[in-house]
Amino acid sequence: MARLTREIAAARKTLKALQAETAEAETALAALNKQRAETDTRLVALNLEANRMIAIRTEGEVVMAKLRSQLDSVQIGRQS
Repeated sequence: MARLTREIAAARKTLKALQAETAEAETALAALNKQRAETDTRLVALNLEANRMIAIRTEGEVVMAKLRSQLDSVQIGRQS
């Protein structure tokens, strides 16, 4: 009977240790999930900014192409 009591006490001690370890792991997981959500939000914002910059550059390239075309037509007109 004493042996069984010791085994139960040891099992309870192990259970408490595992519960504490589980609580720590859950806290760490919650922190990581929060960090991941914040990182995902920053990633979306950076992608939006990158797309905006690409649109601005594309628009600038179109304007430059039109200006070059106009310049070429003016230079051709002068040579005639």
